[in-house]
Amino acid sequence: GEAVELWQRSLQDSVGRWMNGELLNCMAMAMDEVYHADRSNVCRSSDDYFPDRDASHAHHLLLNIYNSLWLGEFEWADWDMFHSDHPWGRYHALARVISGGPVYVSDRPGDTDFALLKQMVAADGQLLRCNRPARPTREMLFRDALADGVALRAFNDSGAAGILGLFHPGLDQGKARLCERVTATEIEGLEADARYVAFSTEEGFLGVVRGDQAIETTLQSRGAVLLFFVPLESAVAAVGLVDKLNPPAAVLGTGFERGSDRTLWRAHLRGGGRF
Repeated sequence: GEAVELWQRSLQDSVGRWMNGELLNCMAMAMDEVYHADRSNVCRSSDDYFPDRDASHAHHLLLNIYNSLWLGEFEWADWDMFHSDHPWGRYHALARVISGGPVYVSDRPGDTDFALLKQMVAADGQLLRCNRPARPTREMLFRDALADGVALRAFNDSGAAGILGLFHPGLDQGKARLCERVTATEIEGLEADARYVAFSTEEGFLGVVRGDQAIETTLQSRGAVLLFFVPLESAVAAVGLVDKLNPPAAVLGTGFERGSDRTLWRAHLRGGGRF
């Protein structure tokens, strides 16, 4: 433990001096690593990414979701690289969006899905990030989704919205097509009697719902969806730039401006697009 502390402090001092403190800790979830990461706050939260092992993708995501529950109290969980131009590419992209952590790919030259990656960033190229590290939903805490063949579930916040992510568990135990029922209250902090605008990355606008009102969604094999619940305030909800995978993260601010003859509602956005 004393040796690791010395190594960690030396590494972080060096990175702070020469690399602006930009350190990503890989394979560093051991106790003595985490507790000495006082100047770096990004840590890998899974085993390796294996693009050619079809059964590994849902397992990779499960490790990240559950490890983020603990690691997210200390650091930003890094959910690892992925291949964008891959049958599981969108699945992983949606997972990285809800993770709250960094996003990077290990594509072969010429094999990058730029259209997918552009959906993850703002007009200035910066990542559209969530407010904090993702967490598993309460119903997932003592359940093995892969063994039970049910969707993996995680939640997060983005701007004023809550996000619920559902991910197909793969075909080892799961069915090719899953029908799932979700409510906004699965996202910690959202209230049962409040009203929200529901938006899906895969289906678009779903309507206005109460927090305890169930919504049905379907996942195909290799399928995933992010559901956004944006609170209604004075009958207005700013979903965001809906051609992005994290629309609310593109909203910098909203509000009413009352003049002598009319009232305006304004939104300040990170770039243009379909709002």
